[in-house]
Amino acid sequence: MNFSAIAIQIARHAVLRAHEGHGHAFYAIYEAIVFAWLALEALLNEQAYIEVVNLGHGEKNVHDALDRGAGGFKRVQAILTYFYGRGLKDGEQPANDLKHLISLRHGLSHYRFEGPPTSTLDQLAQRGLMGKDWSEQQMISWPMTLTNDVAHWAYETTCDTAHAIADLLPSDDYHANEADLIRNNFDRNIMP
Repeated sequence: MNFSAIAIQIARHAVLRAHEGHGHAFYAIYEAIVFAWLALEALLNEQAYIEVVNLGHGEKNVHDALDRGAGGFKRVQAILTYFYGRGLKDGEQPANDLKHLISLRHGLSHYRFEGPPTSTLDQLAQRGLMGKDWSEQQMISWPMTLTNDVAHWAYETTCDTAHAIADLLPSDDYHANEADLIRNNFDRNIMP
């Protein structure tokens, strides 16, 4: 089993725990966000491995340079473009939400109370996904304004992005099977 499949299941179970709303829901919300992005990072690394090692496409040193040089959305686009000739459609979904997911995950993983991911939090608030007006809270507590709806959004964004990546794969039998596996592993249906 690929690690991306394990990571997305961890995110999925975290979303379910967050929806149950027990006393530790905040832990589950943060876990869902971090593991949703981790699942996409793992998926990209797995696809790069398949292309370089299994299929002999591309050069490992170029992939390594891409992997070390770019971060976040630029890294996603660079790897996809290198191996498949195109990336996600910038300015459209799921690319737009992916940028926000990366920003939110970065805000949690590299927490600084004086520098929350403002545009992402504003966007999530405009969609009605935030429980409180995050900007009216003390900046030190902005993560406490994240809700189970944000966790669910992170999971769905990851699944939508994985499906978009699967759509970029070539249409030969090997890649078609890989695309089906990706779609099955990143099932948007949250309920068991």
